[in-house]
Amino acid sequence: PGIAANEDFWETVDTLPLTATDAIGAVQEMGESLLAVGRLIDLPYVRKLGKALGVWARLLTERPAGL
Repeated sequence: PGIAANEDFWETVDTLPLTATDAIGAVQEMGESLLAVGRLIDLPYVRKLGKALGVWARLLTERPAGL
């Protein structure tokens, strides 16, 4: 079941419309899309991953206080 789930996941990722021209933007778009897909078809793992990718992208673009 794990290998099949992994294949399904990457097939889903392959269908996401990514238009960003940089890696962080692409991760942000992928996170937003996965969050939406996870809500649409009730996939808690996909929702969590989408949210986590959004947090990761924000952390890489925000400047820490004091710098």
